[in-house]
Amino acid sequence: MAYRPHNRYISDEQFSDGTTIDGSRIDGAMQDVVEHINSIPVGDIKTRYTQTQYVMGWSPSIIRADNAEDTKLPWMNAYNDAQQLAYIGATAPGAEFQNPHRAKGYGVNGISPSMPENTAAGYRNGAQYMWTTPLHFGKSAIIKSIEAFFFVDAAYPNDFLFDAGKLPPGNPDRNTRDVSVQMLVDRPPAYGSEDRRLNQILANKREFMVNLAVLTSNTAAPVADMAPTWANAGGLANTMSGRYFDLHLDEPIPKDSRVRLSMLIPSYASLTGDNIDSTGWGAAPWLRQYYSVVITALEELDR
Repeated sequence: MAYRPHNRYISDEQFSDGTTIDGSRIDGAMQDVVEHINSIPVGDIKTRYTQTQYVMGWSPSIIRADNAEDTKLPWMNAYNDAQQLAYIGATAPGAEFQNPHRAKGYGVNGISPSMPENTAAGYRNGAQYMWTTPLHFGKSAIIKSIEAFFFVDAAYPNDFLFDAGKLPPGNPDRNTRDVSVQMLVDRPPAYGSEDRRLNQILANKREFMVNLAVLTSNTAAPVADMAPTWANAGGLANTMSGRYFDLHLDEPIPKDSRVRLSMLIPSYASLTGDNIDSTGWGAAPWLRQYYSVVITALEELDR
């Protein structure tokens, strides 16, 4: 028998051949229709998701003599080293941690995170720093895209180029390939584990030419079309450009998911005679640009 649409999802009343029709049944069916229309169920909506943009960013703080060591926050070392922990007394903290690495798949040429940072031969030539932001989705959602921006100007300069002749092993040219933008879904806490090795990677943009992801090549000063005009960096010529990193995901995530956005930048130690150096990143890479991120998500509509 061919399928025939019915009205039972609107009303329990069914009118068909061989059944009686009276005013009470009609009034009851009409009331069911009114209640259904006044509170449209999610299943009746053709487009069940609405688009939302999550915008976040960070601007480096001004370096002061008395807080020079604090200015890297919210950036933290991607490698969870016991030497970073503060402790009281003569007993140093233990070396074992559940998560020695705070992210997955973030390695770059020239830096070995598992080796302690030191100026002696045989130690790693720097570190990697991570800025991470968690987002919780109580209902199912779709992550459409991630757009990340590194802005540079006279106050925050970065050419994203290695010095000639001082390239990391395996790097084919002066272009840096040492930025990672990734999104992961944490293993649910309900499973009794916060092990980062069990995280699901939704997207990971890495090993790309940072210098070629140009946001704009115009280095002219912005037009003074508003008051006050563009901020002047100590009398320096005001130029603004940057790098743009985009990730197109279209990844569905289940409800009650904790999504973690992470950005990772390198820190190459300035060692005398070392064969790796980057005038672009400098000694404090988090101070070489300011940051902006836009996450586009489709979230389920409520009734």
